[in-house]
Amino acid sequence: MIWWAIGRKRDARNDEARAIPVPAATLAHKTALRPKPPEPAPAQDEALHLIIDMNGNSWIQLDADGASVYSDEMRRGEHRTFEAKNEFRFRTVGNAAGPHLTLNGVQIPPLGRGGKVVHDVVLNRKTLTEIPADSERSQP
Repeated sequence: MIWWAIGRKRDARNDEARAIPVPAATLAHKTALRPKPPEPAPAQDEALHLIIDMNGNSWIQLDADGASVYSDEMRRGEHRTFEAKNEFRFRTVGNAAGPHLTLNGVQIPPLGRGGKVVHDVVLNRKTLTEIPADSERSQP
């Protein structure tokens, strides 16, 4: 019987301990001490977006990430868009002043004078950092 009484007394103390409310200030303090999980970085658009608006006729050979994506004449007034993960390479531009280029919303200066043929012009993320500030424009 004594054993039963001791056991009941122990159970009663455990129930009391569980029933004691913890002050809100203590909970707030413990919560504040827990490190917050890092917030995920905002998703960035990894692709490069090239917009070509033609000011004049020009023969264009364009590669995106090493694969040919265009090889033909583009005519004045044409509008084309291309995507690449790493880079664009103009293997040939027959009339360097013909294409008006925008890379990820940044206007690229003309590749050369009218009638001039240019080869192996590379546009990539590094290009975006090398463009003079006065030639940048926001994409609508």
